[in-house]
Amino acid sequence: RRMNPLQSRNDHSGRRDGHHSMHVNAHGHSDSEGVNESDIDSDDDDSAFDENLVKEMTVEGAGLREINGTYARIGQNDNVSKFMRTSRYNGRSVDFMLFRCKLTDGTRRWYISIVPENAHPGTTQDIDFYAVGPSQQHSVLDPNIPPRDGWMA
Repeated sequence: RRMNPLQSRNDHSGRRDGHHSMHVNAHGHSDSEGVNESDIDSDDDDSAFDENLVKEMTVEGAGLREINGTYARIGQNDNVSKFMRTSRYNGRSVDFMLFRCKLTDGTRRWYISIVPENAHPGTTQDIDFYAVGPSQQHSVLDPNIPPRDGWMA
């Protein structure tokens, strides 16, 4: 029997209290340096950030070391980019997904999860490790890319 993902998240985080200093950074196609939200000038329409230019995301500081690393853009979910990283977890190769989905209450939330093979992200079959809720996203300049901070186990 599967646990509700919101209940099981702490079981998979690698941390008991759910607090950590995990960061998610965006990387452009030919850009080897991260794009931080502070680098995006929200007052200048000419410099609007295009989430389609983000080809990779880097996760650092997660309580579970298997989650840390580079996630490649592999398409879209909820009309924004989704990212994947293959890693070993519990002795087997798994695909960790970094994606946004719309919940049944209409809110949107970013997740890092193991999504079953050939399944769409954002279902109760996902094994969720980290999430950023709507209240942590209020200061995000671009809701179409994962926020750098505010991730909870």
